[in-house]
Amino acid sequence: GSQIVADAKLTVGDKVLVADTDYTVEYTNNIDAGKATVVFTGIGGYTGTVKKTFKINALNIAGLEGFVVAADASYPFVKGGAKPVPTVTYNGVALEMGKDFTVSYKNNKAVAAADAKKLPSLTVKGKGNFKGSANSVTFLINAKAISDCDLILDDVAYTTKKNGFKSKVSIVDTDGKNAVVVVT
Repeated sequence: GSQIVADAKLTVGDKVLVADTDYTVEYTNNIDAGKATVVFTGIGGYTGTVKKTFKINALNIAGLEGFVVAADASYPFVKGGAKPVPTVTYNGVALEMGKDFTVSYKNNKAVAAADAKKLPSLTVKGKGNFKGSANSVTFLINAKAISDCDLILDDVAYTTKKNGFKSKVSIVDTDGKNAVVVVT
């Protein structure tokens, strides 16, 4: 972000002092939300310093013009829940998940077509320089073809024991998680 400066004026009695003639101004910690500091140092006919703090408030994203949350219309099913990462911008500048916002999900653990009673949704919540929540964005979850998964069949050593040929079959989803484990 850019520096945020306090609207401040210095006076001595009824006289309003002039910046860069009567004093200099130095700011610290004045870019992000939180406590910022301004130091006025006398010059010319003035000496000494005055140090003041002011608060920079986080921007509330609820209904904020220029705050955009974009996501695809649909995503493939993933065991454990589809968790799409939205593209979030403010006035055209891309924001960073984990730094500027977090995402929560609802109804995202099952296949959901457009006629589902409860559509999957994601909600963006502000973090850092942002606060509040943006409107939820809904999406669909498409069934995943089993052909997109990896089938793993463990080798079994020969044995003469009854039921000695039990095999473990794992179907691994594209995210590396076991979708199904079957022992035969």
